Amino acid sequence: MLNLGSPIHLSWIVQHADEVSIDGEKVEASGLWKLMPRETTTYTLVASNEIGEVRATCEVSLPPPEIKYFKVAEKAIQIGRPSILHWEVENAEQVFIDRGVGEVSNQSFTEAYFDRPGPVVLRAVNASGEVTASVVLSLPLPEINAFYASDPIIRLGEPSVLHWDVVNFSEISIDQEIGDVSELTRVEVYPDRTTRYTLCARNVSGEVRKSLELTLPPPKILHFGADSELATEGRSVNLFWQVENAYKITIDHDIGEVTHKSRVRVKPDSTLTTYILTATGHSGEAQAAVDVSIFPIPMEQNGFIPTPEISTDIDLENENFDLSLPPTESELDLNLSLSDIEKNIKKRNGKKIDLEYYKKKEITEDLLELEKPSLRKEIARIYKKVFKPKVNSKHKR
Repeated sequence: MLNLGSPIHLSWIVQHADEVSIDGEKVEASGLWKLMPRETTTYTLVASNEIGEVRATCEVSLPPPEIKYFKVAEKAIQIGRPSILHWEVENAEQVFIDRGVGEVSNQSFTEAYFDRPGPVVLRAVNASGEVTASVVLSLPLPEINAFYASDPIIRLGEPSVLHWDVVNFSEISIDQEIGDVSELTRVEVYPDRTTRYTLCARNVSGEVRKSLELTLPPPKILHFGADSELATEGRSVNLFWQVENAYKITIDHDIGEVTHKSRVRVKPDSTLTTYILTATGHSGEAQAAVDVSIFPIPMEQNGFIPTPEISTDIDLENENFDLSLPPTESELDLNLSLSDIEKNIKKRNGKKIDLEYYKKKEITEDLLELEKPSLRKEIARIYKKVFKPKVNSKHKR
């Protein structure tokens, strides 16, 4: 029996021969050949002399190949990762593996990538025939190890990053019009409302899904205020705000939508005006209010009349001094107290000075000098109690 790759030894001894040959090649009467035939072969020895010739034959047969084993390290395919095949074959001139692997004649193992289940066939061939062996591979469903967002809370205008870790897939896609992400491991999204995302991983064995939800909280008004909650009559005030998670922002009193702004200038039209800011988002609505109070004092072309320099030498006994009107700048020393003014009034034939005017002016000037909002609010409360200003009830909280 011939084993490919192993030599054979052909020997002979001939007597009384004048000529000896093997397959037409002259040889000595005795000898030894070392041969490595690759197929079944018959050798013919011829010996002759003057009487005649004789022949002898020797056949060396090559059996079909023999596959000792054919194995795979892991029968479960991992797409994108190699499967390791190994084998042992005897008497094969050529060895092949199908599924795109090809000829592996001079090897005993190889790595191959497979993306579908089924048999993998090894074929061994020589001149006497061929033999085959196979291993069957399985392809499990894809496995989603992780699907998560860097931040599950939506922040309008900022990206949310989706991450995933998937194995054994041929294709990955995400809904919400994202599409195929097979070549990626993350993607940025900009949802403007609470949104559920579903990742789908597929191979020829089927598909698996996993979902996550990004949440848009209700609108949040971080701040809504005025640069001054006390204003003099006719003066404008700045309203300013900071809002999150709102697609629409409005302020009442005919101000309207201010979605893309952070401040607006207004002119209060009543003694106490309450401005209400409404923030609307896909997850709800929020409101906040701010009060602006008006303290009337003399106005001149939308500006304050300067504090007058008034002499203290006022002749209250002068009959030409008309107390039915507010004193002029030259007629009253503001350093006089209101009680002093009242005493002087009694000496003027029952005529009254407009004390209401001066009370408002003094209170207004004091309020405008206050820095702490809490103090301004307290003085405003006292002001409303003393003078009972008419409040616009339509916007009163």
